[in-house]
Amino acid sequence: MRKNRKSILFITPQLPYPPSSGGTIISFKMIDFLSKKYDLNLVCLLKTEEDVLNESIFKKEFVESFSSYKSFILDKNIFSRKIINLLKSYILRVPFSVYRNSNNEMKEYIEWFIKNNKVDVIILDHFLTFQFIEKIINLIKTKEIKILLHEHNAEFLIFERYAKSENNIIKKIISYIESQRVKKYEKKICLLSDLVLCVSSNDIENLIKIGVDKNKLKLVMSLGDEELLLRKNLVFEDTEECILFIGTLSWEANVDGLIWFITNAWNKIKKEVPNLKFYIIGKNPPQKLITIINNYRDIILTGYVENLEEYYKKCRVFISPLRFGSGIKIKNINAMYRGIPIVTTSIGAEGINGKDGEHFFIADDIENFTHKILTLIKDKEIWQKLSYNSRDLMRREYTWEKAMNVLEQII
Repeated sequence: MRKNRKSILFITPQLPYPPSSGGTIISFKMIDFLSKKYDLNLVCLLKTEEDVLNESIFKKEFVESFSSYKSFILDKNIFSRKIINLLKSYILRVPFSVYRNSNNEMKEYIEWFIKNNKVDVIILDHFLTFQFIEKIINLIKTKEIKILLHEHNAEFLIFERYAKSENNIIKKIISYIESQRVKKYEKKICLLSDLVLCVSSNDIENLIKIGVDKNKLKLVMSLGDEELLLRKNLVFEDTEECILFIGTLSWEANVDGLIWFITNAWNKIKKEVPNLKFYIIGKNPPQKLITIINNYRDIILTGYVENLEEYYKKCRVFISPLRFGSGIKIKNINAMYRGIPIVTTSIGAEGINGKDGEHFFIADDIENFTHKILTLIKDKEIWQKLSYNSRDLMRREYTWEKAMNVLEQII
């Protein structure tokens, strides 16, 4: 610990390495920045065997710059989406996702650390982590430790939107009940925190609507791979008649959007562009998505791809057909950094201060979604306008330097 440097306890519900998803990218960027400015103490959960393997690389390359590091392995039985775990969450009166990310050893360690070490600021990365300090909130207040709750999404909104889009009546009811439980919990922990860091202005507006003090809410943008801006502009003639999706395929919003698009739009687009191909990049696809994809020709499920440049340069259109979710969508930020024109939904465009028809295309019904994809495939002039304008917007307004400067001012 260096003299006169603030000590930060950063608690995150996942290993922030490799930074390959929206959540891990911003967590990793924050940790990297904070470790250079402050005494950083990191505590995280390991959820998969892959996390355990990745942790050895993470420790070797980054942990030396931290004041301390501690990880805990999440119980697979607790993390599974079983009915028994849902019932246990009802008994304990916490949201299902909070229960699924609970770990008593981690809670005990954090309580011990706060009681026995100098801590100036606690950063709770994601609403899932508030549970680890909840029992000692009075001690934290007594020690005048500031609590910053980092909201990756307005979490309740994801469940509300999912309930509206779900056709299965049982799932719809369960999701609606969960949205109300999350809303109550989210409001409570926001009120107990000193400040709440939000990744988009939309999330701020929605948290205000449920009763969170607007003066507590601060915008700290979540961004993507800014180095994509350094690469040469894409050229229409160098692209092929193919579309691209990139995203974590274990996230229900991505799966729902892809199934909606494939079952309702793919055959219509193929009639207009017979040679069209669709590349879906992401790991851990569920069986229901694999089964649907197997019914269609020229839809290629690649799995995880480390270097995406080949696909960015080859594919003419990026799609992000999200029907529910919250926060800013890193997949869209990265596509705009690279300059591949996007067709997305209103929900997909949230958090990005761009205009439909200028920086991206927005369509919420399948007919418009299909039409705008076809426009970009065929119209070079419109394609070039969106490609150029999206990169220009990103260079001006969406840089990590700006985001981290805001975070430093807050601390």
